[in-house]
Amino acid sequence: MWHFYREHALRTAVQDAVDSGKCTSDDASAAFKFLGRRNQLTVSQYVLGHQGVRPDLHHNDGFNATERAFKAIGLELHIDKLTAEPYEQQFWKTFDYQFKLTELDMREKLP
Repeated sequence: MWHFYREHALRTAVQDAVDSGKCTSDDASAAFKFLGRRNQLTVSQYVLGHQGVRPDLHHNDGFNATERAFKAIGLELHIDKLTAEPYEQQFWKTFDYQFKLTELDMREKLP
């Protein structure tokens, strides 16, 4: 359930950025296509590109749209290469912190 709440929060933040004009709808669509629009989002490839492990992604339109979308929502990644914690978990931990996501908040928003 927590994973779905996080994804919902990310999608909502990007949609809010589109609605406020901070992000284009084309960038939002390309970002979610890059992240895996259908069943669940995966940020692994994005984080690998962001960390320079996949420099080829810097020429990928989807990756660049994701960069712009994350900048529009104010997401600042802090990824530590000196820990055993996987990059994707570090991404979501940073996202949770910056967007103040808590389990209590999630439970309050459930019907």
